[in-house]
Amino acid sequence: MINLSSDGFFLFFKARQMASDQAFEKKLFRPLKKKLLFVVIIVSTIFTSIVVFIHFNYEYKDEVSNLDKKLQQIKTSTIPAMVSASWQEDRSYLNVQAESLITIKDIEKVTITNSDNIPIIIKTNLQESPSDEVRTYRYPLYYNHTYDNGTEYLGYLEITATTSYIKADLYKRIGFFVLAQFIKTFMISWIILLVFHYYINKNLEQIVKFIQNFNLNSVDENLLHIERKNKYKDEIDLLEDSINRMVKKIRHLNVEKERKISEQEKKIEMQKVSAINSSKMAALGEMAGGIAHEINNPLTVIHTKTRIMEKMIERGIPDSELFLKNTKSIIGTVDKISNVIQGLKDISKDASNEEKKDTVIRDLLENILNLCEEKIRNHNIDLICDLNAPYFQTHLNCYQIQLSQVFIILLNNSFDALEKRADKWIKIEASQNKKWYFLHFIDSGEGIDRAIADRMFQPFFTTKDVGKGTGLGLSFAYEVITKHGGEIYYDEHYQNTCFTIKLLLKERKSILVVDDDIDIREAICAYLKLEGYNTIEAQNGKKALEMVKDKKIEFVISDIRMPDGGGLFLLDELRKIDRVIPYVILVTGQADITREEAIKRGALDLLKKPLEMERIVGLIKFIENSYDEFIEV
Repeated sequence: MINLSSDGFFLFFKARQMASDQAFEKKLFRPLKKKLLFVVIIVSTIFTSIVVFIHFNYEYKDEVSNLDKKLQQIKTSTIPAMVSASWQEDRSYLNVQAESLITIKDIEKVTITNSDNIPIIIKTNLQESPSDEVRTYRYPLYYNHTYDNGTEYLGYLEITATTSYIKADLYKRIGFFVLAQFIKTFMISWIILLVFHYYINKNLEQIVKFIQNFNLNSVDENLLHIERKNKYKDEIDLLEDSINRMVKKIRHLNVEKERKISEQEKKIEMQKVSAINSSKMAALGEMAGGIAHEINNPLTVIHTKTRIMEKMIERGIPDSELFLKNTKSIIGTVDKISNVIQGLKDISKDASNEEKKDTVIRDLLENILNLCEEKIRNHNIDLICDLNAPYFQTHLNCYQIQLSQVFIILLNNSFDALEKRADKWIKIEASQNKKWYFLHFIDSGEGIDRAIADRMFQPFFTTKDVGKGTGLGLSFAYEVITKHGGEIYYDEHYQNTCFTIKLLLKERKSILVVDDDIDIREAICAYLKLEGYNTIEAQNGKKALEMVKDKKIEFVISDIRMPDGGGLFLLDELRKIDRVIPYVILVTGQADITREEAIKRGALDLLKKPLEMERIVGLIKFIENSYDEFIEV
């Protein structure tokens, strides 16, 4: 199991919090040309709105000022005559003047009062509906006496004017202005889009397509060639040259890498095949007695029934019904032998080149239990396994042969452990949650000592008597389950002895390893691949950022110091992405930043070089397990 430091609680709550962020949707793709069109429209709209507001405000004030001037002219030309008419109490003349004023545009109402301020004449514009947007002008009527230069108050003239016409006219002009601006913006936007597509977008699409199809591990030199017509070099040509230089360098590094590891791969493969074959043969050898019994018993039936039929023929006993019965029995027995042999062939095949297949766990277990049936019976062991239980019907994408061999190893270990016990039983259970599938092999043993449990998955470690075990069984099982991206471990939660196999119900996301040192990258990736993880490499933070945006990446292991963007740059940029970001583990060989500062900036942890890969894998598995809801059978 995974042992973490006292920071485990912090990491657990951090994992919970970051897991909750997975409610965010993935970032949607938006082409640059659409973004450009959106920006042009928004900027044009804002600019037009500002211009319209300023222009409207200026025009409105100017028109209102003209209205004031017009009323001032009315005052100058009309008031003296009205004063004279009021003095003479010539209401007919005042009425004519009022009717004349009310016909003027923008005037809604004209009121003339006597000296007691009581209206004597009121004229309104019947074509105008009452408006709240009015301006009132009041002019007192004073008569000047010539004999003593005194004045006498005769009343006042009140004119109510509206600004509705002014605003209506302005709105009409604004409408034409906005329409003209919209047409202009539309035409300019499409011209910009066409230019952008021809000079930039079309070339970027070729670059993106090349990079998406580029194989980082390829030794072929497939260079980028952008199809375009231009007389002079520009930034696109510089980008093309830079990418092609990078491709050549990657090819050179790949060729060198292939040359260095080719011999080591052959040696490792030979050792691996030897270990697998030894473990497999050891497991099959322990089952040989039971398998022989499974074949010898049916052969005895066949032999006996054919002898009976032979005797009947020799003695001339005609019994076609008995002959038919014996024939059907022989055919059924042959089918049984065939199934046993086929099952034996399936689990003894060379699985070195085996491919994953969709498999029902029930079918694998049923085949293995049929092969072990005689051995279970001979050892007086009670087998508790309901193959019809729901979780045994689960489909897994697995290596069928290798997983079957793991089942045999675990069952053989239980057979040996229970040999001297009075109560003998083996129970096989299954459970699962949203991400993992669990298979539990439990027997009536009293458990395993901690010192042994810590070492039992090491190659050649065994507690069996000399000559009885190779010490490769659990080591091989560990390798197979790790290859599946899962775990096999001694489960201390059970009172008896229990080994649990934990397998993924779905494929894991990738781990991105970022370091400018290719040897360090390859070493980390090789270790993670042995643990069943998919890995991707990047040589700096900028390249890593592009990969995170394009690929499904769950964890990032990044060096802090790198040219073209280090780990802290990558961490800060990732937090700007509007979607679920991967967990970042920072590594450093210098005292660039404290662990507390790194975690505060969003890192999962900060580890010092030389790296302890067990620590990295432990962190990853801890996060994977921290938010799983366990569903027990």
